[in-house]
Amino acid sequence: MATVHKLEPKAAALSPARERLQDLLDKKTSCEERAKQLRIAQQRLVGRDQEAASAAAALSEFDRQNADAMAAWARGESKDGDMPEIDIAKRQDLVVANALAAENAAAAQSASAQIGTEIHAEDLVATNLTMPIEAAIAEVISESVEPLIEDLRESVRVAVAKQNRLKQALQVVIGIAHSAGPLEAMKPTFDLMADLAERLRTAAAPVVETTVADRTAWDSLVARLRNDAAAELEA
Repeated sequence: MATVHKLEPKAAALSPARERLQDLLDKKTSCEERAKQLRIAQQRLVGRDQEAASAAAALSEFDRQNADAMAAWARGESKDGDMPEIDIAKRQDLVVANALAAENAAAAQSASAQIGTEIHAEDLVATNLTMPIEAAIAEVISESVEPLIEDLRESVRVAVAKQNRLKQALQVVIGIAHSAGPLEAMKPTFDLMADLAERLRTAAAPVVETTVADRTAWDSLVARLRNDAAAELEA
């Protein structure tokens, strides 16, 4: 039996403005990731100074103990009458360990400074991408409003057409009121005319204040575009 492979739906192609934004976001992410890895590498160099200090302290303590023993012998305080001998092999090991730790600390300090320079360079590139990213977001926002503008144009066209038709209806009633007969006899028609005029005046729906909600929606889109060039305005 043949295997049926389910095709995954293809992601919608990005517009040129969104492609430019995505390219900038990818570059910024790449810089931030390299800086992150460099900081991890720099962290591995921490502690070498402490190791050098510990090695130096161990050598100093060894020399102090030997000096104390020698001084005690010289003052005749030593139970053993023989002059104490320094453990040359042990001291040599401590000297070598101290020198090695000091060299490692110096090398780690130099390496950390070098990595720090690289981190600064990556951070600088990422920071310098902020302005072009914001400009690209503005371009995407401008592009995103086009469907809303088209909807607004159509809504205005329909509204104007209805307003014109209603105005002509009112003009017809006005004409009848003024021409069909004496003023007293046409008073009900004049009252009807006034009522119709008031109904037309109040026919438009009151404006609903949505400034805060609309601004929040656009601010939310900007925040999401800083990470995803395909983000869309939420309804």
